[in-house]
Amino acid sequence: MIPTSPVTALVDHAAGLVKSLADTISHGHDIGTMSVAIYDTAWLAMLRKKDNEGGEYWVFPESYRYIIEQQEDNGGWSTNRAQVDTILNTMAAVLAMSKHKNHPDTTGCPRNELLPQRIDKAVIFLQQYLQAWDIDNTVHVGFEILVPKLLSLLHLEGISFDFPGQKLLQEHHDRKMSRFKPKSLYHLPESTMFHSLEAFIGDIDFDQIASKTVNGSFMASPAATAAYLIHTSHWDDEAESYLRTAIKLGEGQDSGAVPCAFPTTIFEVAWIQASDLLKTAPGFEADADDTAKSILSLNLYGDSFDVSAMLQRFRGSTSFKTYVQETNGSLSVNCNVLDALITSVQPEKHMDEIILITNHLSDAWERQQFVDKWNLSLFYSVKLLSQAFTRLLRLYDQDLLIALPESTIRKVTRVLLAVTIRLLRDQDASGSWIENGNSLEATAYSILALKHVCNLPWLVTIQTDIVHAIERGRDQLLRRKSNWSEGDYIWVEKVSYRSSVLSLVYCVSAIYFQPLIDWSNKVSSILGIDEPRVNQFSKFFSALPMFRDTPAWLTKVSLVESYLYASLLQNEHSVVFSRKGLTKDKYLEYIPFTWLGCNNLLGTPLGRQELETMMLISMLNYQIDEFMETEVEEQHRNDISQVRSLVERICQEAFERFQLVKFDNLNGTATASAGGTFANGHKHNDLKHNENDYHTSKRVKLLQTNGQHHDDGHLLGVKATLRAFLRYVLQFLPLDKASTMVREGLQTEITKFLLAHITHAQDNIMLQRQMDNIPTQASDKPLECCFIKGHQLSYYDWVHTTSADHTSAPYSWLFFTTLISQAENLECFQTASSRYLAQDVCRHLAIMCRQFNDLGSITRDFAEKNLNSINFREFESQDRDVQAHSKTELLFIAEYEREQMLLAKSRLALKVDEKIMNKLDVFCQVTDLYGQIYVARDIASRVKGMKKSA
Repeated sequence: MIPTSPVTALVDHAAGLVKSLADTISHGHDIGTMSVAIYDTAWLAMLRKKDNEGGEYWVFPESYRYIIEQQEDNGGWSTNRAQVDTILNTMAAVLAMSKHKNHPDTTGCPRNELLPQRIDKAVIFLQQYLQAWDIDNTVHVGFEILVPKLLSLLHLEGISFDFPGQKLLQEHHDRKMSRFKPKSLYHLPESTMFHSLEAFIGDIDFDQIASKTVNGSFMASPAATAAYLIHTSHWDDEAESYLRTAIKLGEGQDSGAVPCAFPTTIFEVAWIQASDLLKTAPGFEADADDTAKSILSLNLYGDSFDVSAMLQRFRGSTSFKTYVQETNGSLSVNCNVLDALITSVQPEKHMDEIILITNHLSDAWERQQFVDKWNLSLFYSVKLLSQAFTRLLRLYDQDLLIALPESTIRKVTRVLLAVTIRLLRDQDASGSWIENGNSLEATAYSILALKHVCNLPWLVTIQTDIVHAIERGRDQLLRRKSNWSEGDYIWVEKVSYRSSVLSLVYCVSAIYFQPLIDWSNKVSSILGIDEPRVNQFSKFFSALPMFRDTPAWLTKVSLVESYLYASLLQNEHSVVFSRKGLTKDKYLEYIPFTWLGCNNLLGTPLGRQELETMMLISMLNYQIDEFMETEVEEQHRNDISQVRSLVERICQEAFERFQLVKFDNLNGTATASAGGTFANGHKHNDLKHNENDYHTSKRVKLLQTNGQHHDDGHLLGVKATLRAFLRYVLQFLPLDKASTMVREGLQTEITKFLLAHITHAQDNIMLQRQMDNIPTQASDKPLECCFIKGHQLSYYDWVHTTSADHTSAPYSWLFFTTLISQAENLECFQTASSRYLAQDVCRHLAIMCRQFNDLGSITRDFAEKNLNSINFREFESQDRDVQAHSKTELLFIAEYEREQMLLAKSRLALKVDEKIMNKLDVFCQVTDLYGQIYVARDIASRVKGMKKSA
């Protein structure tokens, strides 16, 4: 059981916090606990006002003094979080110092003889810092209009910068401004652009927006309000009063420093009320985030609230927007809106919106794009996601969301399992979760997320591990209780900020535990988990070298996750190949875990679509092997030469026609492809046909009507199946966008793969004839060790050519690298050396795979009379136990191939993108894992009745 007793001191602490906020607000005072911002403070430092004698004085000398005091030894004003923070802070500070240097007659600030040197040092720092700015990964509010404006203002001061991302920054600026005309501010009643008013200096007449202030400010922004005062021709006393209030009541505590927004009353109160412990002030444009959080707070307190206005104003085509004019959405906002909807009195009335948001959030997680625009901590988004999704499942379990599609429920389930894995894996040895050196809030968010997933019915097998992780995190928080109010710079505005109150609230909330929830069979049965089977497989995989030192929870949760993908393989397993005459497909139980287990072990570099695609390819590779053995080798052993010619022709035709035809519906009808490629985003049941009417399916008919040759009549079944196999495989790849080298390489490898099966079939027939002619009593050695005679290749040559190609690893490797190149929009191997090393890695993998396969399938190969590595003369020995000796030798060679693979892979890692390499590592691990599985047990389907004699 999870402990539920609260700590009395913490209860008092929480109550005191809420009372303090309530008292402040009840006395008519606004609140704001955002940390101070150098950026906004610098704008106040630039503010000059005429005195009664016609001169000018600096209005906020304390702000200028604060800027000077905070300059660092390197010349800049850095932060420990986002690059753009340092850039904006330093630019604004340099602009303020330059204004003071160029207006020496303005009174109010003492002269600073070192000011020119300070400016020079800051300019040098900024010039160097801008060289490494990653613009594409910058998420802060309005940076694309603020930085260009500061660059232009500094240029007017005689200070210019040149950096690699300048052109890209201008493109971002132009794209944003193409949708907004600055002078429209004269007529708009409200707009988020007022919050970044300083970006329109020189573009608008500030006198014409004087009436837009609320309580003296422009959308509670000190920087925007200061910019207005600098550029209006009439002094606004109310605006000055607002700025003085921000200095006095903000976190700067009369130091002259101000936050990037003040006040933030609604934001902080709504976040506190909606936290597990139980946006801003007037003048801000209404937004979905504060609206949703406020509605959620009211819902949790039992006060129903009409959400129709929120839905009407902020709903977009695929998700909810923070603001009406927003172009890029927020994950946290959509989590909060979903939470508000599912805690409403009649959530089923909002089913369309619930499905919309759920799909948006699920897709974002599965695309591995879950960094939010309002909070830089991944764990904050994870906390909101797990909270909303578990509440959603709870309503579904209680039959309050009956119309929720099963596909949506499975998405939610998949994300929650992935969230659990991420949280447990990222906890460090101390019990904390750390991001960029910060741990308190990240740890609090993670504990709160784990509290929600802990009671999920499919996680019973690892619930003890989850509770232990919560307790370790909780202990770490309690050890640092005195630091709870410090906060981390993870909240996003124009620059990053921290909030002492929110940090405290989340830390206190994380200490409490919710009671266990009883789930009905409705949710428990979503995955159809067989717990005894999970435990059985967990023991098996944990005994393998790859997972021997892996935490048991990771193996178990990966097995649980595998159930989500089992139905995919079951639905597709007879799409291309008939399963008649074969025993149970044991490999279907293994395939999902091989990919999920390795992916989770390496930090989940592969997304869902990549995983699903490779699981299907793995299944097809087993099936094509079975097909070649049962159909080609057994039924057409006298037509091997014709089958070889047929394979070459079909492969050629498949790559010639891939630009012309694709499947669009369940019937398999063909249509012209406007994009010149197969359906990427293909639904996995699009090609499914009736197994009982296999050769007359519309898909097979379509393939049979093209390019037939008069001598193929007796091979129509083989032709149709091989064509269906090629079509199925190629539909996943954007071959029209691939380079000629990749396209031709893939054609070569697939052709070699299929031809290797033909050659292997001929070798098997040769071996079968020899085995059939050996009387049992004629040898004192087991028939498993029968050595093939007359083979033209040495074992070394065979295992490097026919045998390696036969494993499917070479073509699958090229298929995989093409797939991930598409996903990353980046070619995996861009140099001759990287391509060479990649092929070397792949060849060693293929050889290793064959050798471990042969080690594990000696018995099956003997029963089915298939050629095995140990059937080559090189394994002949005078040892009495020939088979044991052969196994020892083969294992030695296989381990040697692994060593060479690892060496080549380490060299390759120096040549390719890190993200690409992480994905390649998963492929290598999966291949290695299959080798370990083969040694432990044989998982291929056995042919019923075995093979006929030659």
